[in-house]
Amino acid sequence: MQVLLVVALHSRNKKRMMMEILGTVTFTKQGINFFRCYTNSKQEGHELMSHELEMTFFLACEVFAECIPMAVIQVSNVLELKKVDWIVVGALVTSAMFVSEAVSYMTYLQDISEESRRRGKIFYG
Repeated sequence: MQVLLVVALHSRNKKRMMMEILGTVTFTKQGINFFRCYTNSKQEGHELMSHELEMTFFLACEVFAECIPMAVIQVSNVLELKKVDWIVVGALVTSAMFVSEAVSYMTYLQDISEESRRRGKIFYG
């Protein structure tokens, strides 16, 4: 899902698209997205959306394709345990907290972004 998102976003610049795909398949793209948002780097002009919105979509893909199914599997395993393994419970809670923090951060970024506010005024009045 993330590779398809990269192709859609960067199809106007083939070299940049290939570099972004490489970052996606090597699992470094999320770090690159965070760096771009933290440093408020300028866009090159070929992108279809802002860095904040791109990072939001990447995290949404990760949450729906990886985190939610994994949480369901982990919770079902914890419920089937005869004896509680606190390491497994700790890992489950840590995983849920990490995803919650990432989603909260993305919501915060979208709230403070002037571009998303302008886009919201266009769409919602």
